[in-house]
Amino acid sequence: MPFDPSALSPHARAAYIRLGWAYSSTDTLTQANEVLNALEKHTPHLAQHGFDATDAARLADARDALEAAGVHRTEQAGAKQRGRLAFTDAIQQAMDARATSSAVLAAVRTALRDTGAPEDPLRLATTTLSQTARLPREGIRAVGLHTQLELLLAAFADHHIAGAATARGGPATVAALTASITTLLAATRDRPARRGTPEETEFLDNQPRRPRADPPGGLDTSQGSRSADPERMSPAPSDPSPSSHPR
Repeated sequence: MPFDPSALSPHARAAYIRLGWAYSSTDTLTQANEVLNALEKHTPHLAQHGFDATDAARLADARDALEAAGVHRTEQAGAKQRGRLAFTDAIQQAMDARATSSAVLAAVRTALRDTGAPEDPLRLATTTLSQTARLPREGIRAVGLHTQLELLLAAFADHHIAGAATARGGPATVAALTASITTLLAATRDRPARRGTPEETEFLDNQPRRPRADPPGGLDTSQGSRSADPERMSPAPSDPSPSSHPR
């Protein structure tokens, strides 16, 4: 029967949780395997000391549950890591598309100005280059890059700009902008917002375990007892002899 922690009594479950704070899941799994391996040789002897086959079966079920949880946790942590890597790649792709399209648009603006093009496409190119001149800051980079790529793509939709960009890498630039926008939106949607439970457990397993609490009565309170002793706090009796007074 699979191990079911919810079937334990509240008191037993709380006791196991407190005990678990002192050991990582890796240590627990290793110890469980060692005990189960030893049981194959020493079960008859251990049965005389209160450890029977029921306990062994329960330990095996708990070990199997821990192994299954570890596999699931590793799979989830891997998926989150892949999501973060995909997001990082999408950001880099978007920055590359932004830089290339800005360079192409600047060259197109110069060509339009030199050939006496209408003012509207020139103003559109100038405004777009101004709006996309600064790389968005780290905290809002994905959103900022998406906005800038959309502005650049809209500029290349103008027929004057598109015509002048045909021989200057315009079609490839539009394709790169479109692909980068799609990739960035998908990566942003699938990006893990923060470290989840599987990664947090993996992180905690690699941290030093916190020390066990001192046993009751282990703290020395003798100093406090002495300070509260009324006999020690009372003043010493005065000496009535004449030699104790100055002449």
